[in-house]
Amino acid sequence: MECIIKIYGFFMESKIAEAKAKIKFIKNDLLGLMPNEIQTFGKKAVVNTLNRTWDYFPTQVEEVAEKIFFRPKHYRPAEAEVYWQKRAQTFKVILPKSQKEVIGMKWGKGPCIFFTHGWAGRGTQFCQFIPSLLKKGFSVVAFDAPSHGQSPGFMTNALEILEAAESVVNVVGEIYAFVGHSFGCCFSLSLANSLKIKKIVLFAPNFDVEDDFKQWAKQEGVREDFFEATISGLESKYKRSFKDFNPCIIGPEVKGHVLIFHDEDDRASKVENSKKLSKVIPKSLLKISHGLGHNKVLRDNKTIREVLAFLSNSKKSNNSKKQESI
Repeated sequence: MECIIKIYGFFMESKIAEAKAKIKFIKNDLLGLMPNEIQTFGKKAVVNTLNRTWDYFPTQVEEVAEKIFFRPKHYRPAEAEVYWQKRAQTFKVILPKSQKEVIGMKWGKGPCIFFTHGWAGRGTQFCQFIPSLLKKGFSVVAFDAPSHGQSPGFMTNALEILEAAESVVNVVGEIYAFVGHSFGCCFSLSLANSLKIKKIVLFAPNFDVEDDFKQWAKQEGVREDFFEATISGLESKYKRSFKDFNPCIIGPEVKGHVLIFHDEDDRASKVENSKKLSKVIPKSLLKISHGLGHNKVLRDNKTIREVLAFLSNSKKSNNSKKQESI
């Protein structure tokens, strides 16, 4: 019996030593890699290592997972974006929790239209709206979320982006309307709801963000208990809940008029998301387009005119739910 106990002890020591070695390897080598390099190395191998070592070192592994999976890709801005970026009144905001720096941009004077971009996006993606809005007497404000666009850093998360959006709004002051794209729609809805904003425009929104996160984790092969613990850790750290910006939860509470655009050919966010969301938001109008995909809808002239008319019209919108094709 004593021999069996010793063998078991040696076995467990060996497993723990192996786990420690893997954690050390991840911390020393993998954290220096950019997301595309992690893909090249083999994300499946990384996920398997995290899944196996989480039982032994949960806190350290959750920290590593956050740094690996919450690193947005950076894309080169288009020529038009650079043009408007140079003409912006740029300002910096320091986030109270992380002390990270966030870059904000403002154009013009007048009632403020506040834009929120999506994951791996940037504030200047909305640049096609700027000239028309300025001509109508609006001012335009956009910002680059932490580790996005001009804002420094390599990693961020949804709760930090929510904090960033709130911090920029506090600097800007009174907001007339919110416009969001993709994942940024979550924050536009959340802020509009808390500030009682009357007009909101959403492009290709999510419907149930928490379920989307779970499906992503499952697809990546991340253990369910490991994933839930990581999310719970973030909520504890920021003292906020992912429910605070989940469209399917906050949608029914929105008092303002909401104009939703979604393209049938959008592969990043399914049009069903907007169809479901428009049903739970009391004062909503859904416009479905064709052939514009996820990003081109932000540069479509007809869509821009529709948004401008909606924002410029001070009369009450029709309260009944509608769906249109454009």
